[in-house]
Amino acid sequence: MNRHIKLKPFLHKLIHADQQCSVPHRNISKHTYLIRDIIQYTHQKNTQSAILSIDQEKAFDRVSHDFLHKITHDSNTGHYFSKWIKIIYKNPESRLLINHTLTDSFLLTRSVRQGCSLSPLLFVLVLEPVLEKIRQDPTIQGTFIPGLEDKKLTAYADDTVFFPSNYTSIRNIFKTHILQCRK
Repeated sequence: MNRHIKLKPFLHKLIHADQQCSVPHRNISKHTYLIRDIIQYTHQKNTQSAILSIDQEKAFDRVSHDFLHKITHDSNTGHYFSKWIKIIYKNPESRLLINHTLTDSFLLTRSVRQGCSLSPLLFVLVLEPVLEKIRQDPTIQGTFIPGLEDKKLTAYADDTVFFPSNYTSIRNIFKTHILQCRK
């Protein structure tokens, strides 16, 4: 837990500004204000744009432990943080209680722990490479608002809102993001 607190000051370097969850001084209101501003601007200027809101079903349950280890290792979170995550998520087991009877234990290869204060942080770290693919994809055009870059998305945990400006961008978002997250 102590490492989590020490990691917080560096999160803004690891997580892009369009992700609002788990990063100090970012919150869901920025996410909401941006959506409002884009709606107002596109209506005022009568520009072509869409809002595509995606809530990933059971997103925290689908985080691959192997991918989580790779991300924490590759993302400059530090050797100790990566090592502790590997220890925490090494061969976790679970049991189910069905009709007052516990099942045999089984190995978990996916999910971040529900209720753990690290879970949202780990989730946004895992999501970041997928969102970065979209940010860098020249075939996906976002909505332009003066004073902001070409805004393609905003995210809060497992809720991602995309701002594509044409049909090709919508199709490519599905190809890049939706299909990637199913794997």
